[in-house]
Amino acid sequence: MMTEIWWKVFLGSIITVIALKVFGVSTSYLKIFFMAFGGFAVGFILLAVISDFIWRKRKNRKENE
Repeated sequence: MMTEIWWKVFLGSIITVIALKVFGVSTSYLKIFFMAFGGFAVGFILLAVISDFIWRKRKNRKENE
């Protein structure tokens, strides 16, 4: 599963670089790529942590009923 997440982060970063260059952003490719990579990585990690927290909370609530 971790490999899937990193591939999604990598592909999201590439798509972000392409989209920003199409819209004419003058920043270098590497700077955009690393900023997008970091943003997507943090986003996916937060998504995994929050969804795990919600899943456990719902599971405990169902067990208590």
